[in-house]
Amino acid sequence: MSLYTFSPEKSFLARLYWSNQNTPVETFDQTRFQPIGVTVRQPSPSGLNGWLHADQDNVTAPEPKRYYTGRKFVHPFWFGCYDTEGEHDYEIRAAGTIKHRQWTFANHRLDISTNGYLGVYPTPDEPGHDALANGTMLWRCEGLPTQGLAEGGRWAGLVFSSVHNKKIKRLRENDFPYLNENEGEEGWLALEVVKMGVAKP
Repeated sequence: MSLYTFSPEKSFLARLYWSNQNTPVETFDQTRFQPIGVTVRQPSPSGLNGWLHADQDNVTAPEPKRYYTGRKFVHPFWFGCYDTEGEHDYEIRAAGTIKHRQWTFANHRLDISTNGYLGVYPTPDEPGHDALANGTMLWRCEGLPTQGLAEGGRWAGLVFSSVHNKKIKRLRENDFPYLNENEGEEGWLALEVVKMGVAKP
């Protein structure tokens, strides 16, 4: 029996934000919380797309419902909940909620490159697979309650870490704000739940 039990009823979609201060959720606004998204057509350490970023974008479209900016997509992520002895770890994937010809990351899983950068990668694994047997990267959000999550709810000051027990940091390179588990400045995760009980991205 796996130590990780997939719980679709506790899985959810959420928008993610980054803060360089442990800011209370009551002050939730985009001057203190920068949206987290996926890079598109942006130079990166490996020359590929799909890296996570965390910051305001100087080319963000002014229309609030326009997601494509030429540099990033901002969109919900799927948190697939795995219950392990009463604690929750999550498989995180880019949700397939964007209808755009250049959006190619739907159902791509959040993982870490060999040099510590967070990016989304294609996966053949179905949501809810045996994460322990497959060696799947799972994530922890210390401070996020295991009960009482609800659509529209916001939580801030979360310690975001990999199962390597490394707290995620923001690393600026060439004026671009990557997320990295090895290097960078300290920061905290905030999230806004979009929908609960989501069994797959």
